[in-house]
Amino acid sequence: MDSCSGLVLVIDPSSGSQESMPGFCLLKDGYLIESGHYQIPLKEAPKRLHYLDSLLREEYRNPDGSPKLSGLVIENIPPFMGRGGGPGDAGFRTKGVLNLHRSIGVVFGALGDVPITEITPRSWKSRVSKAGFAIKLRGQYGDEYDALAMAYTYLQLLERRCEVLEGKLREYTARPGARMQ
Repeated sequence: MDSCSGLVLVIDPSSGSQESMPGFCLLKDGYLIESGHYQIPLKEAPKRLHYLDSLLREEYRNPDGSPKLSGLVIENIPPFMGRGGGPGDAGFRTKGVLNLHRSIGVVFGALGDVPITEITPRSWKSRVSKAGFAIKLRGQYGDEYDALAMAYTYLQLLERRCEVLEGKLREYTARPGARMQ
């Protein structure tokens, strides 16, 4: 991870459930040019994953199959993320993490031939918290926010700044449902 030149996709690959949509942002030469989330209109997990694969290949591959991207930033999800406090956590540790890992596999399969930077949730939450930004945003912008927070962390690791990205994080931090700790 020595450069952020060219087009870098930062993706929170959540797509295992109907409520969660993959959040993304695009950096061009270290500057935020777009962010949002991919709408996946299907219910069944295998179909959602296939849809994500098709979408990523169509959007970020040239007609000859070569990548349009110069880099990919994605969450590195540990196998156990729950707090271990009860049945709800146990369900997240198994089904939720399994679905996240499947989504990550789809992203790697579609775009894994470019340099990849993996960032753990603990790492990006620590960095955005220290900078005074929320660590979580509930609702429809949550997955986009996670991608923005990963992009912030990625640029911090490269010792770069992007005021547009920081402005967007400030905007989302001010919204209802933003969790600071």
